[in-house]
Amino acid sequence: TRINTEFRSSSQYSLYIIEYEALYFTDEGKSVIRSGEVMRRYREFTNLHSRLERHQAYKKYLKNIKGPKGWLTLPFKSMDKDTVE
Repeated sequence: TRINTEFRSSSQYSLYIIEYEALYFTDEGKSVIRSGEVMRRYREFTNLHSRLERHQAYKKYLKNIKGPKGWLTLPFKSMDKDTVE
């Protein structure tokens, strides 16, 4: 995780780093696996996950993705040092 500061309000929030591997095709038609990482807020990932689950074509690919379940009410502050690594 990484701590980031909100531009408008100067409040801090956590960015989660997600590493991934994806299959891409070259101009010659060969398949290659590339890896990368993205940094996003937790709510951005839960929003994307719920949108993908609505489509049957994508839902089957989501079942092996590791991550926390969606929390409706968090019992700690977003910057709690015991929770955010």
